[in-house]
Amino acid sequence: MRHRSERCLTWGYTFDEEFLDPALPGWTVSLAGGQQEVSSSVIHQWVVGNYDRFPMVWRNDLFEGAGDDFALEARFRYTDLSAYGTTIALNSWAFDGTRVPASTDLPAGIEDMLNIHHVVDPAGGIFRFDIKMFRNKVVWTGIPGDTTWHTLRITLEHGNLYTMYVDDVLVGSTISSVRPSSIYIGNPTIQPFWGAWTNLYVDYIRISRCQLWGW
Repeated sequence: MRHRSERCLTWGYTFDEEFLDPALPGWTVSLAGGQQEVSSSVIHQWVVGNYDRFPMVWRNDLFEGAGDDFALEARFRYTDLSAYGTTIALNSWAFDGTRVPASTDLPAGIEDMLNIHHVVDPAGGIFRFDIKMFRNKVVWTGIPGDTTWHTLRITLEHGNLYTMYVDDVLVGSTISSVRPSSIYIGNPTIQPFWGAWTNLYVDYIRISRCQLWGW
């Protein structure tokens, strides 16, 4: 039996999406009037002009059998920062593509494990760039308006210990028995007014399982 003080020494990929195939096999896509392009190993989502919805892609099968250990990695950036932010989300419930009014709360189990959000709204006085794990239990705060690439890594070890790193820097850890069920890229909200949306780029999504435990 593995001792609780052990940590993962070697991780091995169980899923590696490099966004090489524009058909996005295995992903479900909802453009909702927006634009999406897969090229140069990057998925890019945006909206031309003003609109009330944003593209989305999602999967519900990436964590099947993940058990009590996994590592999630994602590399992303934002451009054309606006009042309407976009995200990479990790959810404890399956996601079916349902869009909800921005004035209402997201359904339970959606964006409850991870939310990356970047909003720059001078008119509304909102300047926000953060990554939140389990709502506000672990929070990384970036510089609003930043358009450079960032790398997120979340690990689950010792059954219930979640740890978040951004750009290879430890942000923090928390304990939770909740396990992931789905992941999506985009934004599921329907805004009350048409507006410009922040552009989102994702270079890769990778998931690993521990191959070697030790001290």
